[in-house]
Amino acid sequence: DPAAQFYTDVWGAAYRLNNGNTLITHSTAGSAFEVNSQGRIVWEWMNPQQDLFGLPYPVYRVSRVPRETIEKTVHNWKQIQ
Repeated sequence: DPAAQFYTDVWGAAYRLNNGNTLITHSTAGSAFEVNSQGRIVWEWMNPQQDLFGLPYPVYRVSRVPRETIEKTVHNWKQIQ
């Protein structure tokens, strides 16, 4: 049952992005993914940190950060090194 596999009883979030896609945090599964308007997954992430059973740690919320913001932050960080 796909709906049951996607259920998270705590946290979780879904945000519509400016490009029309939706960013979904599946908190208890320790993952996040972005789907387009056709329902196709265009980006996916799984928390690399694992518990004692080898399962990904939950994530509270994922936010999309524009590439330009990342590049500017990295540039500024390198300037202070």
